[in-house]
Amino acid sequence: MNQVVDQESTENRWLPVIAGIAIQLCLGTVYIWGVFQPAVVKLFDWSQATVALTFSLVLGIFVCGSTIGGMLQDKFSPKPVIIGGGIILGIGVFLASFTTAERPWWLWLTYGVIGGFGMGTTYPTIIACCQKWFPDKRGLITGLIVSALVLGG
Repeated sequence: MNQVVDQESTENRWLPVIAGIAIQLCLGTVYIWGVFQPAVVKLFDWSQATVALTFSLVLGIFVCGSTIGGMLQDKFSPKPVIIGGGIILGIGVFLASFTTAERPWWLWLTYGVIGGFGMGTTYPTIIACCQKWFPDKRGLITGLIVSALVLGG
């Protein structure tokens, strides 16, 4: 699909990409769970398996959130979906701070499920939004956005 893009619409098209890269850098923290895992095991005296389940939930719910985020952005536009996903992620991380040694399920629910869903809804929405601004360079833009997610870790 090769579309002609007029000069007026391309002047500020890098702004969504810069914002998308910044957001993806923040979302990339999901990939550094291994850095936190030993400290969580030691702090709560949990098994590795108990703590690792959190990361498994994040990734599983991330996939579900990506599907839902894609559908929502088609219905409502990218901006409210990205903002909503960020808020959901923030709530999940904040609530995870109330985890206690007696309640590992709280970490699974807050960071794993809520945080994973927030990350998931945001990730594909940013990619799709930025690709719309660059119909002539979809591959480049996708590469930049996905690289930012990985570099965030």
